[in-house]
Amino acid sequence: MFPDRVAWAVRGRGPRSAILAQGVETCAAPEGEPPWRSSVETLAAILDASAKPRPELAILLSGRFVRPLLVPWPAEIESDAEGVALAGHHFHRVFGDDSRGWQIAFDREASGPARLACAVEREFLDALRATASAAGVRLASVAPLLVSAFNLWCRHVGRGATLFVFAEQGRYCAATLRDGAWVSLRYGRLGSEGGDSLAEAIEREAALAGDAELRVLSYAPELGDFAPSPDLAPRLTRLTLDDRSGLPSPIDPRAEFAVGGLL
Repeated sequence: MFPDRVAWAVRGRGPRSAILAQGVETCAAPEGEPPWRSSVETLAAILDASAKPRPELAILLSGRFVRPLLVPWPAEIESDAEGVALAGHHFHRVFGDDSRGWQIAFDREASGPARLACAVEREFLDALRATASAAGVRLASVAPLLVSAFNLWCRHVGRGATLFVFAEQGRYCAATLRDGAWVSLRYGRLGSEGGDSLAEAIEREAALAGDAELRVLSYAPELGDFAPSPDLAPRLTRLTLDDRSGLPSPIDPRAEFAVGGLL
């Protein structure tokens, strides 16, 4: 789901089953309304038009609906409740009082001194639940696109330092990992130049990492091709869905990155 469109697909049973139908419905948020309101209304219309029996619903959210944050994680944190409270404290410290209306999920399986957490407005999630219920659909999962992308490619993150860059129209998120542990997380806007704007962002993020041996993984299914600099090109792998044989589906419950569940 995006602020300006809802892309949908119907799959057979099983996480690696074939896509039976798919499409994109555009939408535009009225001025003064939350940016997700029209997306939810568009989803409701898509579900109303779908054939029965009703499928399960798995939703992936654009980065425009999600606030990611890398949270310092002391070893003393043992329970989910403690983890949510800790992440909530850091979201409030960074984003202020607005964060009190957000629902937070974090990576329960990560190791290292920091974990990725994501927050979404509770009102938005409540609207998704209500929409699914009204359509007679079981809402199976809600997850950020960033998390879905990382789930797809996490097996490519090996030893040493890796910069993982996920981009969609208008924005990107860049995560640095070392030996599989989260080190830093940055995100920013992209210009209208598409791939060229992303190339500049990747060059900048790689330079900020300050590691000449840094491997770079780039996944940007919506953006065009680009030419990396001679220095970056040998270290850059541009990921495409053609490369994902044997990797988890974005909605595969066995995927390693446990932050996906926002419900």
